[in-house]
Amino acid sequence: MLNGKLFPMVQPLAYIRKPKNKFYLRQRCRRVLLESLESRQLLTADLITHDVGWSNTEHALVSAIGQVSVPSSNPELAAMFTSMPEAIQAEGEASLTALDEYVSMPDASYNFEILNIESPLGQGYTHYDVRMTSQTWRSAAEVVWNRWQHRLSIIIPNVVSSSTSLLIVDGGDHGLTGGAGDGFLQSELSQAASLAVSTGTVVSRLSNVPYQPLQFAGDSVVGRAEDGLIAKSYREFLDGGDDFWPALLPMVKSAVKAMDTVQAVAMSQQSRIVSDFVVTGASKRGWTTWLTAAVDDRVKAIAPMVINVLNMQVQMDHHRQAYEGVTQSIVGGYSSAVRDYVEQGIFDRWADPRGQELLRIVDPYQYRSRLTMPKFMINGTGDQFFVPDSDQFFYDDLPGVKHIRYIPNVGHGLSSEASVSLEQFYRTIVSDAQLPNLNWTVEPDGSITVDSPTEPTAVLLWQASNAMNRDFRQGTPGVTWTSSPLTAVSPGRYVAQVPSPPTGASAFMVELTYDVGGQSMKFTTEVVVREAATPTFTPLSFLPGTSVQPFSAAQAISSDGSTVVGRSKTNPEAFRWTQATGMVGIGFPSGANRSVAYGTSADGTVVVGESALGAFRWTTQTGFQNLGNLPGGTLGRATSVSGDGSVVVGWSSPGGAFRWIEATGLQSLGFLPGGNLSRANAISHDGAVIVGYSTTSLGEEAFRWTQSGGMVGLGTLPGSSVSRAEGVSSDGSVIVGSSLVGNSNVAFRWTQASGMVSLGFPVGSLGSSAKATSADGTVVVGTVHYSDGDKAFYWTERTGMVILAEYLLAQNVSEFSQWSRRSADGIS
Repeated sequence: MLNGKLFPMVQPLAYIRKPKNKFYLRQRCRRVLLESLESRQLLTADLITHDVGWSNTEHALVSAIGQVSVPSSNPELAAMFTSMPEAIQAEGEASLTALDEYVSMPDASYNFEILNIESPLGQGYTHYDVRMTSQTWRSAAEVVWNRWQHRLSIIIPNVVSSSTSLLIVDGGDHGLTGGAGDGFLQSELSQAASLAVSTGTVVSRLSNVPYQPLQFAGDSVVGRAEDGLIAKSYREFLDGGDDFWPALLPMVKSAVKAMDTVQAVAMSQQSRIVSDFVVTGASKRGWTTWLTAAVDDRVKAIAPMVINVLNMQVQMDHHRQAYEGVTQSIVGGYSSAVRDYVEQGIFDRWADPRGQELLRIVDPYQYRSRLTMPKFMINGTGDQFFVPDSDQFFYDDLPGVKHIRYIPNVGHGLSSEASVSLEQFYRTIVSDAQLPNLNWTVEPDGSITVDSPTEPTAVLLWQASNAMNRDFRQGTPGVTWTSSPLTAVSPGRYVAQVPSPPTGASAFMVELTYDVGGQSMKFTTEVVVREAATPTFTPLSFLPGTSVQPFSAAQAISSDGSTVVGRSKTNPEAFRWTQATGMVGIGFPSGANRSVAYGTSADGTVVVGESALGAFRWTTQTGFQNLGNLPGGTLGRATSVSGDGSVVVGWSSPGGAFRWIEATGLQSLGFLPGGNLSRANAISHDGAVIVGYSTTSLGEEAFRWTQSGGMVGLGTLPGSSVSRAEGVSSDGSVIVGSSLVGNSNVAFRWTQASGMVSLGFPVGSLGSSAKATSADGTVVVGTVHYSDGDKAFYWTERTGMVILAEYLLAQNVSEFSQWSRRSADGIS
């Protein structure tokens, strides 16, 4: 109805954007049908009345029945259509697809009626509540509710200053009635009205894309909707259905018909010309946005949201690989968000000829040469449908102006920030404001180099980590994005670098804020994900000649992880292992018949340990150097060595903890007050900090020793009188060990700021002991004690204490499960 009267429809009717070259009409221009000469004459008269013509408005009215036919009275237009095939071929455009054919195909069911007209007093706009039938998709025998009906809210401000219009493609449902469904919420209308008035443009919102739910003939599922509907339509196509089965086709046609309707209502009701559109939508509606831009030249710019679906076959292969080893919310190897496609077997059929044809029809990547308009992609870092680094498979291949914004710590549902960014982008298109020039490169080392000739007002590095795997979906335990300022390395250039984590994966991106036409707009780079090296478990075997009961134990590892040292054989011999040499015994000092290696330098060329003669130092160049014992000592052990191999620490009994350098030999570190026994267990990379434990008048206490401060006690955990320090970070600021609380050892981590903090132990275990920490002190390794044996653990602040065997098994490293006694004694 139009003001209560039936609106006489011209089916289908549209304004066609004038091509850049008048002798070239791109194949995505819609063919339109005028059903009667009378209708054509009425429309032409209306256009003339409003001073609309080919020459001065860059619009024309075209008619087509099957093939394009043009009135002979317009020779210029006729010449254009005659030369169209050659022009298309010369331009190098992708060939026409079923999408082009379906959208341009006449459909007699297209019509609309205005249900209500509202002009709120003093608000500056008129709202037209329109019920539109966009098409009939499939026969009634194939699909129940096959006539697609929509609510279309069109808001025309009292003052229109631009012929550009915003079309928001939205969802909704018909409530199993087969009607057009309910109108939009008042909050949605208010937001659209505010934007319309402030920009002086027509803003519209389209519902029921796709038209849902739909009942497919013979389908046991009652009323499919959203991805379930789309996946089912794909399956019909793959199983031999015609080319018009994919539901994205009618979804796109819904948007195209909405643009027709907006233009018709604006012209007929208020004599307003709408010449082009900015189209936006989220998820499936974002998919619709991409494809609408590919087939209709009225689309001036697009803002697809949460729909990184381009280059779909490659995307989904990467998606499946990313979730290998993940067990939560996974269906058939994919995120449970795409369950419908997995259950219909869609991803398994990409390689089939019919699967390739489906991709040619519905994958926006196939139409990328047509997508030359400005593009603003708005995504969430925790999207449950798409992995965060999916832009790598299509972004560089998109032509023209393009920008991304990833909103941190949101999933597929986004947040209000998405609406802010969308409105800002629309304002820049309407006002022809210059968007910032922003480019970046992902370097071979995984860093992001950003070049921005436009000066940003702020630059942030955003990053998140998952210590277990590559799952960054919103709600994944321990995954939170945090930011830090990023400074320029040179004018206009920024470099973001996040190292590969010891386990799991880290993701990062750069966010830049600009002043664009008085608006503070945020854009980001793509997201880069850096994974830990693929976990492996390598048994180091035994030294030759090992007796009846084979035995070996790794005690320490070099900083770069290339060298492992320890002991093997029943009468132990120290060994040194590298990938190239395997396990090689280093022998014994002269006069000794046993040796054990306990520490190694950063590059693995210096090894320290004990023999029957006391502490020793061994190098690949000089062999053994006997360090002996402190005065009066009969036993001695070197436990650790500085990064360059020049400072050795350990203990002598009696005599206590010692420090050795070539110039002075062994030097006692003394004891804590009231003590008479001490042990030095680890040394910092530069040799300045030594940690261990000493007896006191109350028991045993961990210590930290420096040249200037001497031996300083670190205390114990509450309720304990015993603590021992076993490992130290590279700079000496983080110390780890264990404290005896009751009958249980409890691992701890100490810093000057926090003091001694318990790391706890898993439920069902008897306790825990920390043995070593990473260079930066963020990762701790050690042992969890159980009644039936020990299990190795690693700990980070994000993950807490993780049993290493469980992690390795989750990564399909099954060999570790065959080992019965396990302890993590060192970390590179």
